[in-house]
Amino acid sequence: PVASWSSIDYFGRWKALNYMARKFFAPLLLSGLEDPARGTVQVWLTNDRRHAVRGRVRWMATDLAGRKLAGGTVSASCPAQHSRMIRELSLKPLLAKRQATGLLVWLEAEFPGEPPASNLVTFARPKHLELTEPGITAKIRELKDGSFAVTLAAKRPALWVWLEMRDTDAQFSDNFVHLRPGAPVVIKVTPESMLPPQEFR
Repeated sequence: PVASWSSIDYFGRWKALNYMARKFFAPLLLSGLEDPARGTVQVWLTNDRRHAVRGRVRWMATDLAGRKLAGGTVSASCPAQHSRMIRELSLKPLLAKRQATGLLVWLEAEFPGEPPASNLVTFARPKHLELTEPGITAKIRELKDGSFAVTLAAKRPALWVWLEMRDTDAQFSDNFVHLRPGAPVVIKVTPESMLPPQEFR
């Protein structure tokens, strides 16, 4: 591990940067701009498609234990090759009560015919968040092509969770994901060689 611009390691395995780049270069990007002084979050949608999009954006503010404090759903549209602010969230009362280190804002969007978009907004640097043991569980299901669907769930928020294999390589459909209670994430894992389910587990 070093400070570098490398996005793959010596063996050709994706580092965190490659998984994150796929998300922040997605044709439809959902992002949040926080203002701790005003206690607001501007929710933005960037559409790099050559056609307009219309869908719904959901947001949820939770504490570090994953308890919902506020939330809502808003209709969203964006012209082709534009960036537009969808909504400004006013969270000053919550921020005053929870402080910058005690609040997480989760963003999710659905647009017909497009992969789902999501993002996470924090009012403090992640290293200052006093996260507790998340209680992560994994359910494994073998697929017909010899790969496995791994469903990750957490009792409390877990940020930048990743999977890795011991003694063998694998391809992961996603990695370095955020887990929120009640919102499991499914990752497809394809080992470089066929493995029986028990050995994979």
